[in-house]
Amino acid sequence: MTRLLIILFFSPICLISQINEDEFYNTTDFYLQIHKIDNGEYLFYGNRGGIIRTYDSGDNYLQNYSGTKSNILNLENHKDYVVGITNNYEFMASQDKGSHWIVSKLTDSIVSMDASDSFIVMASLFEDILISSNVGKTWERINVEGKYFRDVFIIEDRIFTIDKNNSIDYSDDFGKSWTNIETPVELFDGNFVAQRDNNIITLRNTNNFFRINGNQIIKHTYQSDFIHKYIANEDGYCFANANSNTRKINFYNYNIEAKTEKLESSYTNPYFYGNTFRVVDLVVDNNLVYLTFENRAIMKSTDYGKTWEVVTYTPILGESGWPLKVFDEKNWSIIGKSLIYKSTNGGVTFKPGEDFLIDTSEGKIDKAIINDCHYYNKDSAIFFTWKFYSSLKSDAIYTTNDGGNTLKSLGSGLPNDARFVADMRDYLIVNTEKIIGGTKGRLRVFYKLSDENNLDSINVIDSVYSNFLSSIQYHNKIYLFYSKIIGKDDKISATIAVSSDSLKTIKDIFSFESDSVNSISSRFLMKSQNENIYFVVDTKSGNISIPSYFRIDTKTDMIYQVEKPFKILSGYYKDGVYLEDQQYFRQEEFIVEDTSFRMNYVEVSVQGTELVYDTLGENKNGYLPIKIFDSDKVILTGYQNSIYKQKEPDRLTSIEQTESRTENLPIYPFAPSPNPAKEKIKVKFYTESMDKIGDLKVHLVNIATGIKEEIKDYDISFTNNWNGEIAFDISDFSIGSYLINLSIDDYNRSSKLIITK
Repeated sequence: MTRLLIILFFSPICLISQINEDEFYNTTDFYLQIHKIDNGEYLFYGNRGGIIRTYDSGDNYLQNYSGTKSNILNLENHKDYVVGITNNYEFMASQDKGSHWIVSKLTDSIVSMDASDSFIVMASLFEDILISSNVGKTWERINVEGKYFRDVFIIEDRIFTIDKNNSIDYSDDFGKSWTNIETPVELFDGNFVAQRDNNIITLRNTNNFFRINGNQIIKHTYQSDFIHKYIANEDGYCFANANSNTRKINFYNYNIEAKTEKLESSYTNPYFYGNTFRVVDLVVDNNLVYLTFENRAIMKSTDYGKTWEVVTYTPILGESGWPLKVFDEKNWSIIGKSLIYKSTNGGVTFKPGEDFLIDTSEGKIDKAIINDCHYYNKDSAIFFTWKFYSSLKSDAIYTTNDGGNTLKSLGSGLPNDARFVADMRDYLIVNTEKIIGGTKGRLRVFYKLSDENNLDSINVIDSVYSNFLSSIQYHNKIYLFYSKIIGKDDKISATIAVSSDSLKTIKDIFSFESDSVNSISSRFLMKSQNENIYFVVDTKSGNISIPSYFRIDTKTDMIYQVEKPFKILSGYYKDGVYLEDQQYFRQEEFIVEDTSFRMNYVEVSVQGTELVYDTLGENKNGYLPIKIFDSDKVILTGYQNSIYKQKEPDRLTSIEQTESRTENLPIYPFAPSPNPAKEKIKVKFYTESMDKIGDLKVHLVNIATGIKEEIKDYDISFTNNWNGEIAFDISDFSIGSYLINLSIDDYNRSSKLIITK
């Protein structure tokens, strides 16, 4: 074995970047800030470490995860790096403009950071300034007695600080001596913000800008009622605000020589919702302007604010809309409360439609919610609405032929809460619930919607319990799963019915009657290509819900109890999907020892009439995998219904994946080359330090079998103190999919390899 070992003697910063489920989180919670790398190159970053990138002034957007779940406070450019800090006292650095990140846990309570090409400076809350000229590998600590910092900035080699006592000071000798800048009395009246834009440091309070010029401060007064975010330039300032009552967004330009303030544009956007409806961040690059808002909203202008384009606005699904609809790897859709959001780049950005179901007459902002929908393809769909208030003027049925960008009304012939049942090709079948004499007497009324958009009532089911009713269409049959009240004692019956004539007649084929019946569960209800439908009936034992598992033979309509119980949770899978198509599920496993439940990822197949599944790994957060049909990718949606980036199914496995830890030295492997490979491969890697490279272990893990074999005979070389390459022979390994795992102590990361012959 040939090894070239280089040991470097400086203190390593321990990193926490780790391959795990959260790496694929593709939206960044509630707020997005903006960092300019260079002309046309921007990073949009937020509360949970997700980053959206553009390298071409916004023509295309990419998604990356930074390796931290914390709130990224700010990012700055340093040499060829982008560096930043988080509110959890972490330092982060990227050498490839935000594709990959090194995240280090700091021991100081860092409150502010700035960077230049020469060095990085951080200010801790208590008396310390930290300076690094080697991308955070080592830090020089400077104690400034009696200072409790809030901001630190760099102009060339001069360090400026603002402390909690509202004192502004600067140092030209890296903190050895400090000079105080006399400040106007009104500068610190009330709340103020401070920032650096290129070589300009400004502070803003209620009605004034204060610009630091050498060791003096110059004041400029503005007339706008309030400012959410501003940018300083040589000529003056650009700033923006948003009004939560009118939903109006204003963009201003202020010229300091002429002392003039100009409203460049006033744009109303009624579908941006947030607690305060404020501008989160602003960046200006010649005529290119970006604004960000709450709810992960980004707006872009290419004519200095005269016209605006909504880049992305992604609602939180659990609060603002429906599950994700995936047509292929690029085309996704979300049904919001009153809007359709469409993505054409695999979920990186979602653009809202032009037509939204909101009544703004007489100052009202009431909503008509999209209650259900049926997609024919990625562009054509029909939507049924539900009205919050009787005063709303929106209709009940809408169609679209452009993916939800514009909606066409079909009139208000349907009742308020219509839902989709089945598509019989010649016409749609929908249902709605009618309440008669209070909550006990309920009717399920089915309608057909013809090509001429006429509505005809075709059948009624009475005494439906609650609002649960689900359906599956199999060939020319429609199966209805519902619960209804029976008898004088209002007992509940879990019922399944079938219709072979488009609901003109309905026949009950299954009735589960018991005092303990809860309902037919919607947790798992799927059809298989083997002509069976699998479903669950829940019964109650105390406060615990006990499932029973069944299948319907659609050839005979006979019901059979499944001998081998399954606990697979299906979530949001729709009528047009076969179990075999979906393939990947989340499974709930009961742990006898402590009577708890554990979520796993499982791959499901059908053998005969039984469901067989292989456990791929633990699903700690209960994420729901959604298969992209005609693709090898799946998408994870989160427990809060956030959207996750697509990934290969073998990345669902938990082989050799551990929790992120801050005390271990990391190593990041890039994709092997060549891939697929037959004989020899090379794997480039990036590491924070070579201090422990002698402890590096290389394993090859067969994804199908889980067999792990250590590679002891490998060559290793280095291009600098942080980048290296290993090479080894794979000719003795069989054909298949593998994980190349690099580990140092307890820290490990993997990359995928395909071996061919």
